[in-house]
Formats: sequence, C-alpha cells, structure tokens
Amino acid sequence: MINFKKNSITDIARKFRNNSFINTIYENTPVFIQNLIYSSYGFFKYKEYKRLEMSLGEYDFEEKLSINDIKKGQVEKLKLLLSHASENSVYYNKLLKKSNLDINNIKSIDELKKIPILDKNIFKENYELIKVTNSDKYSPIAMSSGGTTGTSLNFLMDKKTYLHKE
Repeated sequence: MINFKKNSITDIARKFRNNSFINTIYENTPVFIQNLIYSSYGFFKYKEYKRLEMSLGEYDFEEKLSINDIKKGQVEKLKLLLSHASENSVYYNKLLKKSNLDINNIKSIDELKKIPILDKNIFKENYELIKVTNSDKYSPIAMSSGGTTGTSLNFLMDKKTYLHKE
C-alpha cells in the first residue's frame, strides 16, 4: 500500500504564505477570512488528494500480478509513453525515427537501450523541441532542480505527478 504524506495545516499555510504579496494580503485580512482561505485551500487539496488516491488504485491491483504480467504491463505503458512522445514532441519524434525503434513491436523494456540518454545539456539546448505540444492538457506546473551540479534545471511537471510527489 502506498503511504501518502499528509501536510498539516501549518505546512500548507507556510507554503501558501511563502509569497510576500500573498503574505501582505493575508496579514491584513480579518481572521475569519484567513480561516475561510485555509479551509477552502485545504478542501481543494483534499479533493485533489482523493482524486489521485483513486487513480493510484491500480498499484494495489499490480501487487497481485505475476512478474510476467507486470513486465507485460510495463511494456504496454512504455509503448503508450513513447507513442505520446513521438506524436507530441518534435525532439522525440526525430530521435525515435533515428534510433529505428518501432514502438508497436517493442517486446521488452531492454529496448530502451536503443534510445540515447538525455543529459542536462541536451535538455537545456532542446527544451522547446522536447516539450510536448499538448502540455497544457496536463495542467503543467513549472519546476526546477536544486542545482546541486552547479546550475538548476527548469522543467514542466504534470499536475497528477506533482500531486503524487507531494
């Protein structure tokens, strides 16, 4: 079973009030409106959490599958991912054609070895080509890496993945 980290109201408040403009408005708002803001925010976060929890129900199902069935499922999900990338990313469309990888005939995850590894420099140089053309459909959230290698990396993360990450 997947354990979800539940944020306390103070953690949510701290994130919400991190912005100085929002903090100024918040500090000058009557207490009952502050409570209403937090209650509303918590309600919407809870709804998103429940929606995500329901969509992750498939993981409970996968625990009961054989290793071969899990591998077949992984291959099918890989085909869906690569099809989406090929259809919606100029970079991956060219890369998949160049690697002679026939998405429909993938039999194993090992076939990913045919695709070159995407490093930070390639990502930065080709960001606009890598970004999928239908990214708005997935409610993207702008993110960045911590920059532990010297420079941070800006990227988009879909809302569902972001909520799962939290």
